[in-house]
Amino acid sequence: MSGPTELLWMLLAGIGQSIMIVLSIGLTWLVVRVLLRASLQHRRIQERSRPKEAFWYELRHTGYTILTGLLLTVVSVHLYARGILVIDVGPIGPMAVIAQFVVYFLLLDAYQYIVHRTMHTKLLFRRVHSVHHRSKTPGPLSAFSFHPVETAALGLYFPFALSCYTFHLYAILAFGLMQFFMNTVPHCGYEVAPAWWYQNRVTRWLLTPLFHDVHHQLSVYNFGACTTIWDRLFGTIQPDFDRRAADFHRQASAKESR
Repeated sequence: MSGPTELLWMLLAGIGQSIMIVLSIGLTWLVVRVLLRASLQHRRIQERSRPKEAFWYELRHTGYTILTGLLLTVVSVHLYARGILVIDVGPIGPMAVIAQFVVYFLLLDAYQYIVHRTMHTKLLFRRVHSVHHRSKTPGPLSAFSFHPVETAALGLYFPFALSCYTFHLYAILAFGLMQFFMNTVPHCGYEVAPAWWYQNRVTRWLLTPLFHDVHHQLSVYNFGACTTIWDRLFGTIQPDFDRRAADFHRQASAKESR
């Protein structure tokens, strides 16, 4: 890859990532807070309103996240151009793409759980992770309100994953597009999953806004980013969470029927 070509890819990848951050925040807000506002009103997780100053605080730190992401993109493209990171771009079947997607997803979930637990150590929480926890009542913009150090730690997953396995471009792009909304939806402030979600033997492993909102309220439980697997495995899930989730849905149903 020549110098001008590398620079072009850095520019395109950086712009694309920035657009997706803004787009995922905007679309999540539009769907949850505008288009589905009436139908989701009874599913609002917290009664308290978001402080007005939270918007400007989160907007500023989302800007820092975008800038840090641009730097990580530059580094990743440079490593790819030098052949240090390899991405498969050859022919591939749909089942292989799905299999790689699942592996990439599970690896990311484990990686983010480890990073998140590390961020809750005394030193890092006070100096780094407390930025994200300023959002006691999260909204879509909270999803990218991070300290640059935490953004960098989370963003290092991409070169780490490609160092472990040569993933196909299709699997990376598919997951990359979905991942932005996997950040914003859990922070939307409304439970979008149905009442049976945490009772089902399959879906109970995938977290929802209710699961993650507990973490913003209490900060000592529910560290998972994509699934509830690691919290259930290591005992960091909120005690009786499944029962509490069922209670929440019963209360929401009662509000809806009034």
